[in-house]
Amino acid sequence: MPSFEPQQVFKKPRRLKLKRLIFIILLVLITLLLITFGVFYLYTGMSLPKTNGELRLEGLKEEVNVYRDERGVPHIEAKTESDLFMAQGYITAQDRIFQMEIMRRTASGRMAEVTTQGDSLYMDKLFRTLQLRRMAEESLDILSSETRANLESYSAGINAYIKEATSGFGKLPIEFKIMGFEPEKDWSPVDTLLVGKYLAYMLGDNYRAESYRQHLINQVGEEMATELFPTYPNDGFITVKKSYSTNSDSLQTVNLSRLGQFEFNPVMEGPNQFSPSDNLIGSNGWVVSGKYTKSGKPILANDPHLFVQTPSVWYQTHLILSGNQKRNVIGVTLPGIPGIILGHNESIAWGVTNVQADAQDLFVEKLNPENLKQYEYKGSWKDAEVIKEIIKVKGKRDVELEVLNTVHGPIITEFIGEGNTRSKKNLSLQWTALQPSKEIEAILDLNKANGYEEFKSALSKFHAPALNFFFAGDEGTIAYKMAGLIPIRNQGDGVLPSSGWTGNTDWNGYIPFEQLPETVNPKEGYIVTANNKVTDDSYQYLITKSFAAPYRAQRIADVIEDKKGSLTPQDMIDLQTDTFNLQAKQILPVLLPAIEKTELNGIEKKALTLLENWNYQDQPNLSAPLIYHFWINEFNRLVFEEKMTSFVYERMADKGNVIPKMIVEAALGTENSWIKEAGGFEEVAMNAYRKAVQRAEKNQGNQPEKWTWGKYHRFGPTHMVFGYIPGLNMLFNPEKYPVGGSEVTVGMNAYFEESGVVTYSAPWRQVVDFDDLSRNSKDILASGQSEHFRNDWYDDQLKSHAQGKMYSQHFLYEDYKKFEKLLLIPGN
Repeated sequence: MPSFEPQQVFKKPRRLKLKRLIFIILLVLITLLLITFGVFYLYTGMSLPKTNGELRLEGLKEEVNVYRDERGVPHIEAKTESDLFMAQGYITAQDRIFQMEIMRRTASGRMAEVTTQGDSLYMDKLFRTLQLRRMAEESLDILSSETRANLESYSAGINAYIKEATSGFGKLPIEFKIMGFEPEKDWSPVDTLLVGKYLAYMLGDNYRAESYRQHLINQVGEEMATELFPTYPNDGFITVKKSYSTNSDSLQTVNLSRLGQFEFNPVMEGPNQFSPSDNLIGSNGWVVSGKYTKSGKPILANDPHLFVQTPSVWYQTHLILSGNQKRNVIGVTLPGIPGIILGHNESIAWGVTNVQADAQDLFVEKLNPENLKQYEYKGSWKDAEVIKEIIKVKGKRDVELEVLNTVHGPIITEFIGEGNTRSKKNLSLQWTALQPSKEIEAILDLNKANGYEEFKSALSKFHAPALNFFFAGDEGTIAYKMAGLIPIRNQGDGVLPSSGWTGNTDWNGYIPFEQLPETVNPKEGYIVTANNKVTDDSYQYLITKSFAAPYRAQRIADVIEDKKGSLTPQDMIDLQTDTFNLQAKQILPVLLPAIEKTELNGIEKKALTLLENWNYQDQPNLSAPLIYHFWINEFNRLVFEEKMTSFVYERMADKGNVIPKMIVEAALGTENSWIKEAGGFEEVAMNAYRKAVQRAEKNQGNQPEKWTWGKYHRFGPTHMVFGYIPGLNMLFNPEKYPVGGSEVTVGMNAYFEESGVVTYSAPWRQVVDFDDLSRNSKDILASGQSEHFRNDWYDDQLKSHAQGKMYSQHFLYEDYKKFEKLLLIPGN
């Protein structure tokens, strides 16, 4: 009888049982995962807005039609202004309520109530100190009754949506659930005005540049620091090409290097805040007279640049008033602001760029050592206005904050340094936005303006930020007008902080509106504004010492000149994403000789050949742009970083004009102190080149011909709150696409040096053609209209935006009536 081992019999069944157990566990896990995903999918879909059928809206007087086109742009038809703005408020809240709530909480200094993550308490202190909400409240008091009524209607629409969304399960966007709070029930006209003040904050960073320059003096001394102070090329592009008679005294620069050391606050200038670096400066705008277009009608193009985020800063809207007051206006606004900020109606089109006016000054204040609530002013002690703020903090005790206001503005010392680096002086901030103003009236008046004079009249109410407005009219007029408050100083040029106690550099009013730069139907036949210098030096007032480099403006003008008489809307669309690098055309020919005579390794030789054959286009499929930009970045680091310290280098202002001038002069034999101390021009150029090639090799391999700018340089706006939070960023950040351009091209795409991800660009682009407003006028918005990540309109425009495409605006009824329609009906 054969023998057998018991373990041989039971070995296989045990394996089967183990496999069966593993299978069951996996099946359960997969089932649970599918159920969880299904529940999550259903839940997140519950907050998607209703965009067709009928919906009752309490407070409406008559029915309102809302058509949503293929991009989710609402075309809102109403018979009265109150209904129009109420519907706009409701529809905007449908798509952007989370963004609106975050903006009003941020600008009010109330984010710490709902989150303690990041720098929420610090930022609350900053905005409470700036008192933007107080300024918004005071602004409401000076508005006309008509404007206040329109703001009330807009607020009522927002509040109707908030009431609806907070009364039903899962109706709010998932972001609220993740953060654990709901929007406050009452949106008010003050909140709308606050959003406008917040825009001024986003576009105003001059005081940080003042801080940088003063710290630079403290670090390296005045002589060396002033070599990097603002400059502008003698032959740089000027927007208003006319001479002004000058009768004012020469403006003087004040030597303030002995005021004492103070620093910036790195928290304020982190990746989600605003830095003075002019790598992050830009907006393009131009308008061409009909005599130079193929159709004989004016064409206007605008692409204002801001930090890119998802959802976008802008929101596309079309407003149609069909009652007694006819109106048809389309473009973009900020979520939370009624009307259209940028766009066109049936008669006029307009756009803006940032003047970069010096509308902020830091003052060093002397506090009374026996009474710290007093400060010296013109020889005597003056009582500061004391404002006590209570900041609520989620899960923690309330924080008390005491704000001191001087004649110049609030003392912001806490935000110009931290710990041992905090300023040893008390610094106040004077800023044109820290006063009541009527920008909302200007915007609503622009919407219904019927020609240049009405357009200009509306601009007289626009105070902060100072903007370059440009105009085209259906009758053929093209024009430019600067608008906004720009201070006139008793002395000084605003480049550095000044002594507050003497009154010597106090503001003495503002440049009168009628004397702000203007041009109407210039003989050139076109107007270009791209943050460049606006007037020549014969202009009698100081606008700023620090304009953006003229590369973008010059390139726009060059292309217009080259195609005079045959310009089409498509030419304008192409020009908005033009990647020709005029800076490289200027700098590369003087850099290359410094390395061509040096012994190079194989990879360096191949990279050099690519640069020598480059057409100066920053196109995503080319290798040379990657090498060039890495080279310039490494050159700058070798020259500045060690001497300045990394902290100061990362906050360097004015480099758009300073560095090219420095490089060209050094190549011609005139090296400044920075170049000399770094080892001389040729040595720096060679070392920087080697570092650039090594960096490119590490980034993309050892075959230079396969390197591409687009592998590194990518466009995909991160989420405004969750963009950098692991896990959530995968859910909320849209895909990133290779993109051309750089900080110096017309197709402006400034980027984080570490990652290559574009952070500052043109979220919205528009081209308006008066030959056919409906068919030929186009725009595009990145990433999309909706903040709901499940919505088809969340990032549907992103890929096209990265590819330089645009969409028709559907300006006429016959164009938008074919899309889905939501009928808003009066009643509960």
